[in-house]
Amino acid sequence: MPGRLELPIIRAGEVLSYVAGILFLGFFVVQIAQGEIQRRSDIAEFTPPSEVSLVPIPNVGAPNTALWAPGRVSDY
Repeated sequence: MPGRLELPIIRAGEVLSYVAGILFLGFFVVQIAQGEIQRRSDIAEFTPPSEVSLVPIPNVGAPNTALWAPGRVSDY
């Protein structure tokens, strides 16, 4: 009667496999949910460039065109 002994072992392995699969699925669902929460909080903290105070750029005047090609000087 080895067949009767193997059946409970196979069933136990099958149940254990299903339980492990459900645990892994739950783990990955939790990881995806945490990543989505982190992504949304990062988006909420983001400040668009138009709202950032810019450092004033000083007016430096016209560039030195002494070393420029003649065509480029005329285009400028």
